[in-house]
Amino acid sequence: MRLSLAKKTELVQLYSSMVKPQRHLFRNLSILAAERGIIISEKSSKKIINYWLDTGLLFKKRTTLNGQKHCRVTIRQLKSVDRAIERNREVTSKFLKRRFGLAASERTVRRYINLLGWRYRKTKYCQAVTIKNRIERLFFCYMCTFTNDHFDDVIFIDETTIEVKYYSRQRWYKSYEGVPTRQRVGLYKHNAKIHVLAGISRKGATRPALFTGKLTSITFQALFDEYILPFIANNYPDNHRLYMDNDPKHSSFSTYRYFRRNFINHFPSPPQSPDLNPIEMIWNDLKYYLETFYKPSTINDLVYGINRFWDRKVNIDLCNSKINKLFSVVDRIVEFNGEASEF
Repeated sequence: MRLSLAKKTELVQLYSSMVKPQRHLFRNLSILAAERGIIISEKSSKKIINYWLDTGLLFKKRTTLNGQKHCRVTIRQLKSVDRAIERNREVTSKFLKRRFGLAASERTVRRYINLLGWRYRKTKYCQAVTIKNRIERLFFCYMCTFTNDHFDDVIFIDETTIEVKYYSRQRWYKSYEGVPTRQRVGLYKHNAKIHVLAGISRKGATRPALFTGKLTSITFQALFDEYILPFIANNYPDNHRLYMDNDPKHSSFSTYRYFRRNFINHFPSPPQSPDLNPIEMIWNDLKYYLETFYKPSTINDLVYGINRFWDRKVNIDLCNSKINKLFSVVDRIVEFNGEASEF
């Protein structure tokens, strides 16, 4: 049976990856090819490889594929395509075909690219981490590992903004529903929104502080005085550590004076590290609950939904489960040398 161009390309890649010289080179090549589902004899594999070494082609000039016009893509062109994608991962198969003069259709070019190990997927994002901040993240994680920190006295606080949204990011629909909008839903450009400030710890969560408008250092201190200080006094009267990001309103001189005046032990956090604050996972659960199950339509519904989620869902067990995930995050950051942990 005649091998297709894709299988011949894979055979050449197997040959290039083998350690040479070998006593039974082409016999071993046919065995490796059989493991990949390519059934070929030792003699045929030798013939294909020798022809490729002599001409740089995988097909003779008069050979056609599926009755279509000649398809001649050399290994040199494939290497050029691989280097081009490595330099710019947003290029299209149409551009690559025109750039390197590939005698193949765009579909065939995409198949070659897949054989090279590339997959064209939607871009996924994570937090950006500079080289300087990677060192600080690594130092923090090494310190947590060295001291065997279980975060028993840590209070993680943060703010988030929640919009009035009636639909979640994914939803079901039937393909035969004759809806003119093609299952699209209306989206307002400026939805009503509300800000939430709260904290979690091994002993539970604080009450959520709901507010609107811009949060400054003065308003942050006022909210902290009303919602966070009573929680610290009731649950951590002897010792505590306050963990929060390096937002300007958190690290201003006014806020530091307020902390010293109220004996707040601020535990410095590494910059660009939202994955090291487990309350971010609480925010994700809250937004998913509101968009998927509660579905607020007004700002009053949104306030009620936030308080309802906090009263029914946010308990000591949930807080501890989120904090326990920090152990995996710390290990992953050490493994990735301070880069984003993908959590």
